Amino acid sequence: MQGTLKVYQNDLHVQQEAAKAKLAAMLKEQRESEEQKAIAEKTSEKLVKKQAEIKERKERVDGDLGRAEPALIAAQESVSGIGKA
Repeated sequence: MQGTLKVYQNDLHVQQEAAKAKLAAMLKEQRESEEQKAIAEKTSEKLVKKQAEIKERKERVDGDLGRAEPALIAAQESVSGIGKA
């Protein structure tokens, strides 16, 4: 009986050590996942900010183009009129 108890105690100790190691590995994976999530969130925030900047710049360029295009067309017509005159 004493020998059986010793065997069970040894088995229990081995299982406890395995459980501790498994828990440590799980906690490490959880920390790594949380770090990756934080990085992904920061990257997402930067992306949203850049998209807003790009949209603003595009609107500004489209506005500039809208104002410059009529002048360009008028200049092209003037130049083409010079050769005909």
